[in-house]
Amino acid sequence: MGHPELPWARHTLASFLLRQGRFRESVAQFRHVDGYTLGLPWHYQAFPRLSYRSHRTRAMWGALLLRR
Repeated sequence: MGHPELPWARHTLASFLLRQGRFRESVAQFRHVDGYTLGLPWHYQAFPRLSYRSHRTRAMWGALLLRR
C-alpha cells in the first residue's frame, strides 16, 4: 500500500500540476488516488468532494484538449 500519507501527497501534487497547466501529469496523479476524495487541497473547501471532482474533471478536459 505504501505510506499512509501518500494519497494526501498525491492530491497536493495533482492540484499543483493542474495549476501549472500540466494536465496529463495531473490526471496520472488523480488516477492513483481515484475514489479517495478527502485529500488535503479539497479538505478545506466547503464541499470537498465537489471540489475534488471539479478539479479532476478540469484535468481530464485539459489533457483531452491538448491531445488534439
